[in-house]
Amino acid sequence: MTLTTISIIVATCIYVAYNAISLVLFGIPESLSNTYYLWKERSNKGWLFPLMMYAVVALMMPAWITLSEGSDFQFLAFLAPSAIAFVGTAPAFKSDDLESVVHSTAAIVAAICSLAWVAVITPYWWMILVWFGFIALASILTSSYKSCLVYWLEQVAFGATFTSAILYSI
Repeated sequence: MTLTTISIIVATCIYVAYNAISLVLFGIPESLSNTYYLWKERSNKGWLFPLMMYAVVALMMPAWITLSEGSDFQFLAFLAPSAIAFVGTAPAFKSDDLESVVHSTAAIVAAICSLAWVAVITPYWWMILVWFGFIALASILTSSYKSCLVYWLEQVAFGATFTSAILYSI
């Protein structure tokens, strides 16, 4: 197993652990970013959200760039995790200032670049469809497809990206 694969697996584990603990404590959130507020209100630990985002970026960016070597679309491997870092840096998306704009814009850029990376760099573009189907089923079974739509769409982007990156690195 290469260092690239190990790095992606560790990033995935950090993301899954954060998500699992948040789900157990708070239920299904409106969005992953909303866990910043939930952690902050519950135990003044809003810093866990940026920490998780930075850890994922620190582990994923070098792996993404390595996996993208030689591609004309290697820039996606820089833009996606950079945008994720901005999401973590500006976690207060409900504010009325620049932080909200930075957070929302970065989240959209991260999702688009991540899914584009899966579609054009890896041969696993179909993982986007698999994850969309899985997440659609989960959201319907939990009756949260309306109230938590952003969260579920984020899970498609992260799930497809992590899965495709692991498969592509093997």
